[in-house]
Amino acid sequence: MLLACSADDPAEGEVGGTRHDLRDLAALLRTGHGSIACRTGLDPSPYDHVVGRIGVHATAAQEPAGFVLLGDRSELRVVGGKESLQALADRIDGLALEGRDGEHWHGEHYPGHPYLAADSYPVVISLD
Repeated sequence: MLLACSADDPAEGEVGGTRHDLRDLAALLRTGHGSIACRTGLDPSPYDHVVGRIGVHATAAQEPAGFVLLGDRSELRVVGGKESLQALADRIDGLALEGRDGEHWHGEHYPGHPYLAADSYPVVISLD
């Protein structure tokens, strides 16, 4: 799995992986805690930085999930209530199981989004 990001305008990240990688990410989201190491030392183009880890932390409260890029860009954290993390896992699993190679999904908040927080860092999830 490769995670690349840009902290500049427009700030956005992309998680790219095989079907197996995306299923592993969905399983981690369902667990609610832990992390996955991402490949490093690769060209992040069109982004400007490779991020080494995705971490997950479920909160006690039932709150929306959010992607949080750490200030040093060493980790993308996914934080939120179990139900929101489950909904995010279902969306990623759906892409892994039913998507076509090259298909992607924009994990971005919009008004009324059912499970992503308003301040969530925008992330594209792509099936390589």
